[in-house]
Amino acid sequence: MEHKSIDNKYEPVGFSARLFAYNIDITILMLFFLICSFVVESNTVLYAICLTVITLYFTLFESSVWQGTPGKKYHQLKVINEDGTRISVPIAFCRVLLKYVSILFLFLGIFIIYFRKDRKSLHDIILKTLVVRE
Repeated sequence: MEHKSIDNKYEPVGFSARLFAYNIDITILMLFFLICSFVVESNTVLYAICLTVITLYFTLFESSVWQGTPGKKYHQLKVINEDGTRISVPIAFCRVLLKYVSILFLFLGIFIIYFRKDRKSLHDIILKTLVVRE
């Protein structure tokens, strides 16, 4: 059964499609962090760099004209507002912060995707966003 939303124009994306896209993104980020680990001697500084880069990566890509990270773009996914428009930088930033909160609470805010017909995670519900197939 195919789920549709926003006047049947977009198909909400489930957990596995998002996970596949995330695997590409984390691979890109890990390669960058590996290079950084040879240059930066302090673990504290390296952790701060990693957190900053991850936050900027997801914020800037998801609010860009791509409307998603390279992983999402490869899998033909994009992040939109419920009205179908591109998300703003502040909304993209808040999505990242809320993902961190979900991770702290055993990924529960992410796993609810399985139980919702609209395939929304907690950060999507709060910020009125969707991850859809292009």
